[in-house]
Amino acid sequence: MTKPFAINTLLPPLPDEAAAFLERYPDLLSRAYPLKRKHRAGLPDAIQRLSRALTSERSDRPPDYLRDPALLGAYLYYFLPWNLYRLTRLFTGLREPLLSMLPEESTIVDAGSGPLTTIQALWLALPERREARWSVSCLDLAGKAMKIGRELLDGLAGGRAAWKVRLVQKPAPGGVRDLPKRYDLLIAANLLNELATSRDDSPGGAVAGRIGPLLERATSGALIIEPGTRLGGTMVSNAREVAQERGFSAIAPCPAPSTHAASGSLFPCSVLGAHGRGQAWCHFKAAATGAPEWLEKLTKEAGFGREDVSLSFALLAAREVAPREAKRLEARVLSNAFSLGESGESGDSGAYVCTPKGLMLLRAASRAALPTQGSRVFVQPPSGPERDPKSGAPIAELGDES
Repeated sequence: MTKPFAINTLLPPLPDEAAAFLERYPDLLSRAYPLKRKHRAGLPDAIQRLSRALTSERSDRPPDYLRDPALLGAYLYYFLPWNLYRLTRLFTGLREPLLSMLPEESTIVDAGSGPLTTIQALWLALPERREARWSVSCLDLAGKAMKIGRELLDGLAGGRAAWKVRLVQKPAPGGVRDLPKRYDLLIAANLLNELATSRDDSPGGAVAGRIGPLLERATSGALIIEPGTRLGGTMVSNAREVAQERGFSAIAPCPAPSTHAASGSLFPCSVLGAHGRGQAWCHFKAAATGAPEWLEKLTKEAGFGREDVSLSFALLAAREVAPREAKRLEARVLSNAFSLGESGESGDSGAYVCTPKGLMLLRAASRAALPTQGSRVFVQPPSGPERDPKSGAPIAELGDES
């Protein structure tokens, strides 16, 4: 049985050492994938084109889009560094459970690896494991991107990374036969959102088919990460349900349960259970402070503004999580604070929170009194029938840890 982890902040500031590495990252990029003059001059336009292909024009995007040199350059010089920035912050927040799951000798599978983004972020966020005897299998169709990613990882390490990295150029989960029969941790980042082409798609069955075969071989846990969009949050919530059916238990961002499978059912996803009622989806934002100056400059040149970063994720243990003993109900804040004036509470503010007892509206006298999105808090369980008219969620008040 896994102990519950007290993860108070999901996206803490970038550690100073990691920030220094990312500030020097263009030097690594220029050695691993030097841009031709025309591609460097056209980089802002290529970034815009790739952004459309990843969002509004995603249904028309070919599966091998990274074979286009201009688009590959845009991905490596813009999207990869921003992903490294946000994933390194996430892994810093998840440091305690990740170190527990990944001792000195560990086996990792990175499904949908691309240019080894998550593996590089692990290297940046967990300096204690940089010399560990890790075996990492990276699974993706984009063989060239993976090779560049391995070179970038070696560049971060100053020559050659200590981890044994194996590249498997196969799709997920079709390449599962080429993976170890057992591995400690499964990481799947930006893998599931490619299954759907519109917000109207029903992703549950597709998620089970894509992630299920990979989960069956994970012995310690799984980390599922998607963009902080409604689609990404839905994919992660469905993946959490699929994993729970296979005996996994949520560690983060879900609050620690008050019961476990031996004595009662692990709580279902609060957000999935409330779909269609207007509440926020499960995602987390943080101000994009401390990002590399060169990346902020390139972002402006491409015509974009980047005030914050967001993501949806689920960290799961491949076993039960021990119940937490507390007099108050643990919760995770899912939204920013907002005014409750329209519901007749002109002076009050609220924020949605996830609890083991389902979605709740946390109410306070002012926005300043409410914790920020992503915070771990304790609430007093609702004592009356009052509910939020928008979501139907019961209304709770802030509590304390005692």
